[in-house]
Amino acid sequence: MTTMRLEVLPGQYTIHRFPRTATIPEGALNGPLTNISLTADEMSIVCESDNPVESEGADEGWVALKVKGPLDLDSIGVLARLASTLAEAGVAIFAMSTYDTDYLLVPGDNLGIAMVALQAGGYEVVSDD
Repeated sequence: MTTMRLEVLPGQYTIHRFPRTATIPEGALNGPLTNISLTADEMSIVCESDNPVESEGADEGWVALKVKGPLDLDSIGVLARLASTLAEAGVAIFAMSTYDTDYLLVPGDNLGIAMVALQAGGYEVVSDD
């Protein structure tokens, strides 16, 4: 089995909460990563913290880790293993998935702990910083 590789994306991200019926703010669509989730109860948007977005709830200071993909849609346990590794290190996560891969957001002040835990767990973690 090959070593799974994660890339630390530059910048910081904010997790926003909106009413379900809200319009997607144009500013949320700027930047290299935006995730929009719509449920019967609410809409959540993750976008770069530098974007001018006002919401009814916001949690700032998250850093994104991208699982280098693409991953097969029938891959089993990718997020579970990552989440377990970080949970054992006491690092909170916000997980997102796309067709091609998975992303984990970790609090920026816990990035060092997360990187050490993931590397100890057998993952390769790369950062341009």
